[in-house]
Amino acid sequence: MKILIFIILRLPLESDFIIFNGNNERIEFYAPSYLREFYLNIEGLKEFEVFLNGNFYGKYEDENLYHTINLNKNVLRGNKNLIFIKPSKKTNFKITLWGSRFSWFYGTFHIHTTYSDGNYSVHEILSMINEEGGHFAAITDHNTLEQCNDTGFHTTGNCEPIRATEWTSDSGHANCLGAQGSEPFELLSIRKMIDDATYRGALVQINHPCDDELNMGWDHYPNLDKGIDAIEIFNNVIWFPKNGIKSDEEAVLWWHELLCEKKRISATGNSDFHGWEPGGGPLKAHSAVYASSNHPDTILKRTKLGYVMACSEMDDSRLYIYADTNGNGIMDIIMGENIIINQGNKNIKFKVEVENSDLFDELRIYSSEGLLYSKTLLGGNYVYEFEKNFSYQDTDFIRAEIKNFLGYYETATNPIYINYPDYELGPCSLSITWQIPDTINNEKTIYLYLKNLGLVSPYRFSIFAMVDTNEFHITEYQNSGPGIGEVIYNPDFYGYEILEWRGGFEYDVRLSPDTEFSYFFKIIPKSNGLKSVYTRGIADDRIFIIDKKPYEGFLGPDNEKWYKIDLYSVKLREYSKNNNFKKEKIKIFDLTGRMREYKSDLKNFKKGIYFFLKGNKKIKKELIIK
Repeated sequence: MKILIFIILRLPLESDFIIFNGNNERIEFYAPSYLREFYLNIEGLKEFEVFLNGNFYGKYEDENLYHTINLNKNVLRGNKNLIFIKPSKKTNFKITLWGSRFSWFYGTFHIHTTYSDGNYSVHEILSMINEEGGHFAAITDHNTLEQCNDTGFHTTGNCEPIRATEWTSDSGHANCLGAQGSEPFELLSIRKMIDDATYRGALVQINHPCDDELNMGWDHYPNLDKGIDAIEIFNNVIWFPKNGIKSDEEAVLWWHELLCEKKRISATGNSDFHGWEPGGGPLKAHSAVYASSNHPDTILKRTKLGYVMACSEMDDSRLYIYADTNGNGIMDIIMGENIIINQGNKNIKFKVEVENSDLFDELRIYSSEGLLYSKTLLGGNYVYEFEKNFSYQDTDFIRAEIKNFLGYYETATNPIYINYPDYELGPCSLSITWQIPDTINNEKTIYLYLKNLGLVSPYRFSIFAMVDTNEFHITEYQNSGPGIGEVIYNPDFYGYEILEWRGGFEYDVRLSPDTEFSYFFKIIPKSNGLKSVYTRGIADDRIFIIDKKPYEGFLGPDNEKWYKIDLYSVKLREYSKNNNFKKEKIKIFDLTGRMREYKSDLKNFKKGIYFFLKGNKKIKKELIIK
């Protein structure tokens, strides 16, 4: 069995699990299945051997006296495991064994097959990426999704294919990552493409945005369209200058400028492999994504959220950035995440780790103020730690990159942000209005209206109605018509009746920008007094919830916030009146449900509207006291 052993510089994060910490040469431990990676940190030994479950695992020799060994999960047992450390000579050392729910997955979000202008089949591409150590591949043939129906479009070794297409137009190129359906995207405006992509459950990545010289640049550059999820800053096809072209350099600069404008946008690296590039390969440029699995939706979600580094070749340098926000010496923040300072000032400790650098590689660390630090490396591993003070009023970021001695990019991290706005999701904005009578004394109809005030059509959307089972009963509801793909009715969810009208791409029901749908249901009262009807709405793009309404409100039994709409309920009761009711003891209920009982005439009633039933004919009348 071939065992891959990686020697890297790695410390456990605050979210990781410490299994053992001490100086024993023998360690017994369990390897729970929910942990993806297991690491063995050994500090203080120059030369030693490691045995795992009685078998030789590896020999290590390094002047640095600090080692992190990635234990191959395939050779670990789910129950008891035994590690034995054998130093070359007796000395004091420290061991930390730890596990993580996350690991780095490698792949590309931009590659082509014979379904457009590539030289290799779907199966060949996935096999090549798997052999290079890749875990995912978005196959982005030009203006088609036919490749996603190919018989070879399936998990190949460790490589997961991702549904995608490259929208190739006169306005530029963009990948629609995770797109559902089979029809190609219309080659209309950029705005229309973003709307269509969201409706079909795809994230949008701009490809080689600054490549004007090859007529593949982005028309709206340097403006960033709302609804863009990522920017490709590394592209292998245009990696090296051609006739003075350095598109990657320009793309990184544009991305940096957008970050300085307080835009939180993810950057990726991709091969754009066709099969005919000299010296290229399917992972010549690629992305590394920090995720819990390589499931396509997980990879896309973590990429949108910035847990990604843009890389050059698979065997080239890696670059990691962390932050300690608690001052406890343990890193708890990584690239893509946001540090919020609510008041005053705070010192943040940052740590940048370089793995497997080449001779004369140059490390650079940037903030919104510009270059903070640079270092020419002599190869191998390198760690740089520094502190920076921020106030609650600051909006900043820290990111790192490496260039080789020729000035070409090798790797770049996404930033750690300080007091930045959230990642833009959507942009979709739901509006819910209603038409409800002030008073309900018998069966009444409630109307709800759902409108999209945003710029994109959600992949899925729902509008809900809810009543308390002690107050009302839903007698009828709309089950077909515009805006309705499916209706879900729950007659008793922890004491509430709940209706859900669903729509979206799966139902061919599109809530386009400025579109409004109406819905109705009927209720009858079960008790008297001030009561409530509830409603809420939600929309998603298949990967993320992109809007919820309301943001604040009544906390329902489903732990969601609801609009609470108050109204008066009057449950009518029948009383037999054989004589003049003015001289008889009568019961009259007002709009709050309180009972008024009188033997005399009605002169004591205040001005208002009251309800009662007279005689056996069950005739409802209104008694208005002037």
